[in-house]
Amino acid sequence: MSYLSLTLCKIAVAVLAAWALYLCVNRCGQTSLGHAGFMALGAYAFAWLSGFVGWHGFFAVLGAAGAVFLVTLPLGFLILRLQGDYLAAATLGIGELIRILLSNFTLMGGAGGTDRAARITTPLSAGLCVLAAALGLLAFSRSPQGLLARATAVDATAAEACGVNTLRLKTVVFAVSAAVAAVAGCLYAGAVGFICPNDFPYARACESLAAVTVGGESAGKVMLAAAALEVLSAVLPGYAEIKMLLWGTLLIVGALHRRKRYA
Repeated sequence: MSYLSLTLCKIAVAVLAAWALYLCVNRCGQTSLGHAGFMALGAYAFAWLSGFVGWHGFFAVLGAAGAVFLVTLPLGFLILRLQGDYLAAATLGIGELIRILLSNFTLMGGAGGTDRAARITTPLSAGLCVLAAALGLLAFSRSPQGLLARATAVDATAAEACGVNTLRLKTVVFAVSAAVAAVAGCLYAGAVGFICPNDFPYARACESLAAVTVGGESAGKVMLAAAALEVLSAVLPGYAEIKMLLWGTLLIVGALHRRKRYA
């Protein structure tokens, strides 16, 4: 795969990861810092299904996303009773716990990683996944459940007073969000072929959060912000300090803009 093709695939991965977090933040009112861990689960599940079990890449992606959905459904039911900083801290701990567990999972190479992931990701397949996610996000936003989720994000107390089971709704949205993040992890594994736990650090979740903060309530703007951050990483591969400075500046500007907008 050429460098340009790999960069396009990574942009698609960044967009999917940002949209996954967008579901939690703007459609459920919950901030999660553990989505990098869900990406890791998806990537490793994909590598195991495609490399060890022998599943076709498409079915391996579906299997990985389904597995992450089933894992995060009861997990979300427990942790989504928390709110605000407590929820953010809990999801951060879950993300780091997943990374540490994968580092000690010797069947998949442990901290050294594994190269068993099938190289199936192309710019076309990654673009189709982004298109499918966009259509799904649009359909959900206009559906009755999507409107209820938006109402819950605006005022959970008022939604409960109207008879909405907010905990169940937030749990399902959280699990779907984790499954989308898992698909992003699958695309990443299918693009690079070799994965290790350090490919999914806490900073990756922060990049998605920055894209969501800068993009605000518009999924299109979130997509552009995520793509811009990934292009920035490609343009400045050896200048991590400059990249983090620009990334932090964008995050501050986006946060101030949103505060001014809702003041």
